Amino acid sequence: MGRYDSAIANCHAQIRWIRLDIRTYENKIRRLESANDCIQSQMDVVSKNKTSASDLNKHSTTDFQGTCREDFNKTLAGISDAITTWLTDTEMNRRGLN
Repeated sequence: MGRYDSAIANCHAQIRWIRLDIRTYENKIRRLESANDCIQSQMDVVSKNKTSASDLNKHSTTDFQGTCREDFNKTLAGISDAITTWLTDTEMNRRGLN
């Protein structure tokens, strides 16, 4: 019975790590959404005031750095990797129990 208990405990530990990863990625997604909102607001101001984008960026208050698309792609890749790893580990544990 100890072998099964160990495998189950291992699965639960992996689930906790995946949940932690998911929370981390959710936080990153919220940051990206916030950055996107800031960018959209800036674009609206540019459109309404006919202000050049370069002038607006000089006075930007956003602390977001890097490009949204690159960060978003990295976030999605991280989520995909975490799920793939979890599925692979779960399948290996299932095979180990049989």
